[in-house]
Amino acid sequence: MYDSELGRLLKVAEREKWRDEEKDFSPWLEENLDQLSSVLDIELDFVGREVRAGPYEADVLAQNARNGDLIVIENQLTRADPRHLGQLLTYVARLKARCGVWIAPDYWYTNLTAIRLLNNIGERSPNFYAVKLSLFGNGNGSRQVVLNVIEHPKKWQDPLAQKFWKYFASHLPNAPVPRFNPGSNLRRGRHFVSGADLCVVQYFEANFVRVYLTGNGKEPDNQVYERIRPYRRSLFNALETEDFLPGDNPRCTTELRISTHERHNWKLM
Repeated sequence: MYDSELGRLLKVAEREKWRDEEKDFSPWLEENLDQLSSVLDIELDFVGREVRAGPYEADVLAQNARNGDLIVIENQLTRADPRHLGQLLTYVARLKARCGVWIAPDYWYTNLTAIRLLNNIGERSPNFYAVKLSLFGNGNGSRQVVLNVIEHPKKWQDPLAQKFWKYFASHLPNAPVPRFNPGSNLRRGRHFVSGADLCVVQYFEANFVRVYLTGNGKEPDNQVYERIRPYRRSLFNALETEDFLPGDNPRCTTELRISTHERHNWKLM
């Protein structure tokens, strides 16, 4: 991953910075709660660490500064597992919290499906977020912590994506306005190419941005790939070869590994 100020950044194991969830990560989160507030777009006030929840203790308890709702934060420094999800549900229920936030460096698809199911129970039920924790560093010892929301309630609007697209529109006023499918990820903007009945997609996550071609959403992938094929040579000739993903790459996907959470990198995206 690249950062315009820190240079080339490599993925670093989370245990290199925090050896223990309770003794190291939770105190760090208390001191840096504003970083989580920013990605959730919820102003958080710290309430406590290891807060009693019946016979158990919740990792971190915060409060929504706007309405006073309690928010339980469950941390882990290993890949997400059902035990931690069960703990989060237990703490939310016991403390009568309105929101549960699960922070982990990696998730199984089944973990995210469970969060999605919880968010579909009903409007009066608590909201749940899955937040991916990533740590990057360079050879000079600098470390960059990235928190990225990867599962969330339906009505949540990604604040980072909204800010990026405003930046995009202000710096490229003549560029086509991206469209978004109803209820879709705001980090995936679509530009329709009417003459070709194709769509150019700009998609970014915490540590990369990709641009690729897709169809109109009404046909199988193999038909889309056949319609993209006539444009492949022109695209590869016009763009830098090293930017394309290796392999067959049927969507002609280009990728830039970069820290997208840092505003000073947006001009490169």
